[in-house]
Amino acid sequence: MKRNSLGGLVAFMVILTGLLVIDDLTSSQQKPIISDNIQLDNNEKSTDLATLDVVEDE
Repeated sequence: MKRNSLGGLVAFMVILTGLLVIDDLTSSQQKPIISDNIQLDNNEKSTDLATLDVVEDE
């Protein structure tokens, strides 16, 4: 009985995954692809780096 339930669960997950993949492939062809342009600022003066001052005790 346990093997039948496990086999049914595996079959259900495989079928569900297949249907989701098919849905994803077909829906991406219907939607227009919108691309966004990203502009990055190169500020040479400001740095977001942390500095550590190491002092060794003698």
